Amino acid sequence: MYVVEIGHRAILESILAQEYQTLRIRTVQDDKIVFEPMGIRDVKIVVIYPRPHDEEAFEKAYKDEHIPMAEQKLKGMTRLVATKVLNSPQGKVTAYRIAEVHFSSMDELNRCLESEGGQEVVAHATKISTGGAPLLLICEEESFVYW
Repeated sequence: MYVVEIGHRAILESILAQEYQTLRIRTVQDDKIVFEPMGIRDVKIVVIYPRPHDEEAFEKAYKDEHIPMAEQKLKGMTRLVATKVLNSPQGKVTAYRIAEVHFSSMDELNRCLESEGGQEVVAHATKISTGGAPLLLICEEESFVYW
C-alpha cells in the first residue's frame, strides 16, 4: 500500500508503474490518495504431464535428469515450480505433474524457447512423458497477495 499527497501523485505513479501493472485507489482521505496493487503480472511456460505408464521410472527421470537439465539450460528462468497432482474433487484426472517455468518478460521466455537449450529441454520433456505428449502452454499470470 502506498500513501501519497495529491501534489506528488505523478511521482508515485511513475514509481508504481515500474513495479505493478495494475493499481486501484483504496481510499481518498483529505489531500492523500492511497493506492494498492491489484495484481503482479508474470509470464511463464506451463507444462502438464499426463499420468505416465510407470510412475516410479518417470519420477526418477524427472528428478534426476529433467530438473537438473532445466536448471542448467533454461536461460532467463527466474523461478521453477514443480507440482505433483494428488487428486481432484472432480474425480480421476489425467494430469500427473505440472511444471511452471517463470520468466521476467515475454522476450526472455521466447529467447529461451528458441534457444538450443530450450529446445533440448522440451524434447526431453516429451521423451520422459510415457503417458503421452505433455501439454505446453505460454501463460500470463496475475498474482494477488492477501495478508
